[in-house]
Formats: sequence, C-alpha cells, structure tokens
Amino acid sequence: MPLHLIAVVLLAIILVLPPGSSQAAKRVALVIGNAQYAHVPALTNPKNDAQDMAAALKRLGFDVVLSRNLGRHAMMDTLASGSVQ
Repeated sequence: MPLHLIAVVLLAIILVLPPGSSQAAKRVALVIGNAQYAHVPALTNPKNDAQDMAAALKRLGFDVVLSRNLGRHAMMDTLASGSVQ
C-alpha cells in the first residue's frame, strides 16, 4: 500500500475514534505529505494538501505534527519519538 494511503487511513482512524477520557484534553494528529517516490515522478499536490489538512486539524483543536516526504523508516521514527502520542 502506498505511504500516502497509509497516512490517509491513519488520519481517518484518528478522526473517527471517539477520544477516551484520558485523551479528551489532548488530541494529536500526524499529517504526512509525501510527494517523492522511488519509481514515479514527483507529485505536486501533497505538500499543499498536507498543509491544508494540518491547518484544518489545528482549527479543530488538534496538536498537529506535520511531516513531508517521509520514507517508511522516518515515518516509524516519527511515531516512536513520542511526538505523536
């Protein structure tokens, strides 16, 4: 599955699940805009789409971690770093 689809699925799960009592005070969203892939030309919209999504989530009260062009390892490092908890 392409990384941008994984990011969209994760974001959808975050938005659909109701916050638990311990999570009600702080909601965090990870937004990843990937435009560079190994075997296809660079995409033009992911940078803008990610920025727009991050802005919308901030308006909804989320703490947003915005990253661009993360490979699998960098994505996993971002999750493991504690920035998204």
